[in-house]
Amino acid sequence: MPPQTRRMAFPKVVIERETDSEQSSSEEDEADVEQEEEEVLESENEGKVEQALDEKKKGKAPITISLKKVCKVCKKPGHEAGFKGATYIDCPMKPCFLCKMPGHTTVACPHRVATEYGVVPAPHKSTRNALEYMFERQIRPRVPPIKPAFVIPDQVSCAVIRYHSRRVTSLEFHPTKNNILLSGDKKGQLGVWDFVKVHEKIVYGNVHSCILNNMKFKPASDDTVYAASSDGTISCTDLETGISVSLMNLNPDGWQGQNSWRMLYGMDINAEKGAVLVADNFGFLYLVDTRSNDPTGKPILIHKKGSKVVGLHCNPVQPDLLLSCGNDHFVTFHLEAEGEVRAGGTEG
Repeated sequence: MPPQTRRMAFPKVVIERETDSEQSSSEEDEADVEQEEEEVLESENEGKVEQALDEKKKGKAPITISLKKVCKVCKKPGHEAGFKGATYIDCPMKPCFLCKMPGHTTVACPHRVATEYGVVPAPHKSTRNALEYMFERQIRPRVPPIKPAFVIPDQVSCAVIRYHSRRVTSLEFHPTKNNILLSGDKKGQLGVWDFVKVHEKIVYGNVHSCILNNMKFKPASDDTVYAASSDGTISCTDLETGISVSLMNLNPDGWQGQNSWRMLYGMDINAEKGAVLVADNFGFLYLVDTRSNDPTGKPILIHKKGSKVVGLHCNPVQPDLLLSCGNDHFVTFHLEAEGEVRAGGTEG
């Protein structure tokens, strides 16, 4: 009796190939392709039947080997990424590794700096002509290009410095010095920013005791600034010495409750009359003379009583015309000469 050998249940191997194929220009090639497709379909159907029978009999799944191009990073077909030998290829579906922005890879990143031949690449570095070598090395970098140089967006030109311990509530540029910027915070402090001397930090903490809401420079002196605060005072500060003088105090008795506490918000300066105009949270307008630094006249109700006036602006051509806006949803026009509303307000 011949010896019987036991069959080993080896799993079936299925190889998937790419479905993309080049179209043939001749009719014979098209016929061959159609015939091959029919044979592939028939073989696939037979393979599926055999696979189902084998699974039912033996209970083992086949091993599938795929020859499609699949990205190792995002697992999507159509492109390749990852290590290819010793070179790493970036995935175009992921953000750039350098600037973290989508749309390009690290190779095409605008933040990348060319490292060949130093900062300025020399195309004729290996030339043997001394004159050409000197021209490319010494003269070419100094020739202004026709096309302007590429500027990286969001680039910090000086420095990032934190001046204030609380949130910033107001900003004002210096009228004659472009490198000077003033800022006020919730604590009532006044900061002086100098773009040229970024290492110097100037913060005046004795200006106000509460939120600094508005600032304006004195027209006759660019070293003096007026400020309005939620503590109900108007200050006049010398930027050179840091000495601050209170011009008006609407709360001389201190805190007497929420219903009586006055806070100043909107502010502007009438250069022709030399007056500082400020408005409070009860709808009243106040005037301060810049020559004597004293309040003048009586408060004028310019908005609904009890509403906050958040903005004041004098017309630069006709300073007597004043524009104001408040929390009563109205924008009103005033003539300072007569101290009354000449044009009706517009409800927002």
